[in-house]
Amino acid sequence: IEESKAGFQLVGRATALQEVLSKAARASETDATVLIDGETGTGKEVIANAIHKLSSRHQGPFIKVNCGAIPDSLLAS
Repeated sequence: IEESKAGFQLVGRATALQEVLSKAARASETDATVLIDGETGTGKEVIANAIHKLSSRHQGPFIKVNCGAIPDSLLAS
């Protein structure tokens, strides 16, 4: 178990995890909007929180949006 700069405990040394963490760190340095997708239970919210906590906007609100809960008809409009 390792403590990240964002204060989250992350388990694993897999190359894929290291790539995700590297991309998250790069994203936190920009003002870009970030879309995180993936299977249920893969830690998307943990990564989103880490990006927010590392960003220059960390003192502002963190708003979670479950895009899967938005009806297709609403997106189409």
